[in-house]
Amino acid sequence: MDKKKFSGTSYILMALVIAAGILLASCAPQAALDPTPIPPNGSDETRLPAGVLQQLASRFNVDQEEIEVSGVSRTEWMNACLGFADVEEMCAEVITPGYGGVALVEGEYHTFRTNEDGSVIKILPPAVNIVRETAAEEQGVSVESVTILEVQAVEWPDACLGMQTEDLMCAQVITPGFRVTINIDNQIMIYRTDLEGKFILRE
Repeated sequence: MDKKKFSGTSYILMALVIAAGILLASCAPQAALDPTPIPPNGSDETRLPAGVLQQLASRFNVDQEEIEVSGVSRTEWMNACLGFADVEEMCAEVITPGYGGVALVEGEYHTFRTNEDGSVIKILPPAVNIVRETAAEEQGVSVESVTILEVQAVEWPDACLGMQTEDLMCAQVITPGFRVTINIDNQIMIYRTDLEGKFILRE
């Protein structure tokens, strides 16, 4: 009789030990999964519309094989101009689905935007990237934290980009440039720049 009691108790203890082992194993930290990088020229989920590479090749006067596209993502632009309007260009204020990405051409990176079918493509000027870097430095954040919301090509009324002050002498000449709206941590900021990004002012 004592032998039976001992045997039953042993089974119960063994079951408890096994259950504890399973519980501890389930609570052990799991290895983090590496994010899947976007392969060049898009994956099945982020493939660019047909014709975008052809348009890029035409813009830069190179063969399509010389263009490497990366960072392609779906997005919704704030207007029909894909958030980048030329001087006096009228833009329908409608949310426009499309794609954004970066094209590497002859050693230089170019940020581009398209609509959903690729019939409209915009290439952001280098000055916009300089504004992005300047804003990141001023705010003490990474460049990746700065989102370009809208770019408007502008003809400023003077060399001071229309922001004259008493202590700043401005040549009274029309100065082409851009008005760039950015977002940093849900804070909207607006910058003005000339065409080359050599002179940048925050509104």
